[in-house]
Amino acid sequence: QQTSLTEQAIYVCALTYNTVLGLVKLSVLALYRRILQGVPSRTLVILNWIVFGLVATNTLVNVFVAAFQCHPIHAAFNSSIKGKCINDSAFYIGNAITGIFTDSMVYFLSIPIVRPLQMDRKRKIVILITLLIGLL
Repeated sequence: QQTSLTEQAIYVCALTYNTVLGLVKLSVLALYRRILQGVPSRTLVILNWIVFGLVATNTLVNVFVAAFQCHPIHAAFNSSIKGKCINDSAFYIGNAITGIFTDSMVYFLSIPIVRPLQMDRKRKIVILITLLIGLL
């Protein structure tokens, strides 16, 4: 019984983690979109939408893989049920690689977005540091 509860918690955490991680990135990209309303660059708007689409797709794929990692689904969180499951290690490595890639896209997109804003240099640097703090 205890193992089953632990496995259930891990299953729910994987779904929640992947969902929240994607939503945080999408919310930052939505902020960029709002900032870009005052910037005349159509290229940055298109680039923001492309990154938004990539992050949304990556998030959906990760959540669906985490949700349907075993057949039957109950085998993912109940070791007494025999089923066929994906390789967890491969999934987590792939998830980490795509996470680093999408994080980098989101973080580095802030640089060309902040650069053309009409404000003094010191304020731009403070804004960039705030937006890039997640790299640490």
